[in-house]
Amino acid sequence: MGNPCARVVYSPVTSVDNFWGQSETFSRAISAISKRGMLKKAIILNNNKVDKDIPARLCFKVRFQPANIFSILPECYCYPINQVWLDYVTSFFVRYGCDIFHVGHGGALLSLKKAKKNKMVTILERTNPHPEYQLRMMSEEYALLGKRFQRPLKYFYNRLLKELELADYLLLSSQFVYDSFVEYGFNPERLMLLPLGVDIDIFKPGRGRKKGEKFIVLFHCRICFKRGIQYLLKAWDILKLENAELVLVGDYSGDEPFFAEYFKNESIKFMGAVNDRDALVDIYQNSSVFVLPSIVDTDPLVTYEAMASSLPLIVTHNTGSMVRDNIDGFIVPIRDAEAIAEKILYLYQNRDVLQRMGDSACAHISQFTWERYERGLISLYEKVSR
Repeated sequence: MGNPCARVVYSPVTSVDNFWGQSETFSRAISAISKRGMLKKAIILNNNKVDKDIPARLCFKVRFQPANIFSILPECYCYPINQVWLDYVTSFFVRYGCDIFHVGHGGALLSLKKAKKNKMVTILERTNPHPEYQLRMMSEEYALLGKRFQRPLKYFYNRLLKELELADYLLLSSQFVYDSFVEYGFNPERLMLLPLGVDIDIFKPGRGRKKGEKFIVLFHCRICFKRGIQYLLKAWDILKLENAELVLVGDYSGDEPFFAEYFKNESIKFMGAVNDRDALVDIYQNSSVFVLPSIVDTDPLVTYEAMASSLPLIVTHNTGSMVRDNIDGFIVPIRDAEAIAEKILYLYQNRDVLQRMGDSACAHISQFTWERYERGLISLYEKVSR
């Protein structure tokens, strides 16, 4: 039987300083563990937005980051340096007297070894598909684009693989990510699937769509090859719709030269990163359809937010979303600009279907609240604790 009072050391291996993406997930997790009285220590890079009700003594903030000293180095070096440093710091908090060590993938090898030595149950949280799958898919993509693919540093990549083998359990958020690990031979008994959540009091449907108003296609994620933006831009080039606009929200990843030619198109609006939540809610509520045709992805929270905003979605299986094909939107093949164009055009021409799918998406995602996520996480802890 599980231990309802298990003591947990939690290290998300990221900055917990905003309420988008992974940071919100980790903030919610820390809050849930603390409210249950299970949190022994949370080790984070920045705790500005951690729930104010969490006692300060339970959070250790890592103020020094080595990458700040080496900021002139490329990101491919800075990120691993920070991860290894955080792993080293975290290892000091993995002690006897704790039951569960829950850590984010990428900065955990030393601390995982120490936790295993101290007979703790170890849970490694992985937001991406298996590293080998991700590497294969992105190598193929860059080859198709005629671009040089920068492989991850061998030392850091080998650390990633060792962490996966060492952990007792892997915590994954989407069926796509789960399936990638099964494909690479992982025992399903080691894999735990826990969908994310959305705040339906914040992300909700806006006013009804009026006949004749501009048709807005929204892409909200980092603008990079990994998220399939190149295929959406090609699809938009094919369509040339009247009274329509493609809105891109997100920061660049360094692939600007490839995308620059598309932004001469007056029907494409690039907004950059939007960090104001109210402004983001407004963007969702004024859009018609959400498109994220990822090559590899992580069950991104933006798809939850779009569904809660009553938008139909056009995604790939590799987006890892909660979308049900032909119900909440459409699931198209990866790398298929024509399929994306076909589905956008269908929704453009059939506004009744667009409305019906948006309503269905909203109803479906409303069950995936953050409260549900928090209950699921605690339930997993109770199940695996000894």
